[in-house]
Amino acid sequence: MSLAGTHWSDEEVRRLLSGIHKKKSVKEIASEHERTPGAIKAQLKKMAADYWFHDWRTVDQIMVYTGLTKREVEGAIKHRHATYPIIEENNTIVALKQEIATMKEDMKEVLRLMNAIYDFETK
Repeated sequence: MSLAGTHWSDEEVRRLLSGIHKKKSVKEIASEHERTPGAIKAQLKKMAADYWFHDWRTVDQIMVYTGLTKREVEGAIKHRHATYPIIEENNTIVALKQEIATMKEDMKEVLRLMNAIYDFETK
C-alpha cells in the first residue's frame, strides 16, 4: 500500500527522523516509507521550518535533526515565511528567541571549557 499523498503520522515522522539519524539515504528512507524521495524531502523541509518558527532551533541544529543542507534549511524557512508571513512584531520575537537559543549553546561551550581548565589546573 502506497502512502503517497497521505498525512504523516507521528510514528512515521519518528521513523523518518530515526532514518536520518542512522544516516540512511533519502532514497532508502523513501522506499521504507513507500513514498517518493521528493515527498521525503518535502516533509523534512516542512519540519525544518516548523523547528525554526515554532521550536526556535538554530539552522545548525535543524541541519542535524533533518539531514538537510544549510541551503535547504534556509530555503525552507524563507519559503514558509513567504507563504505564511508573520507580522513584524512576531518576527522580532522569533529572532530574539533564536539569539537566545544560540547564546545558550555558546554558554554551554564556555562552561565546558571552564570546567576543562579547572580540571587541568587541579591535577
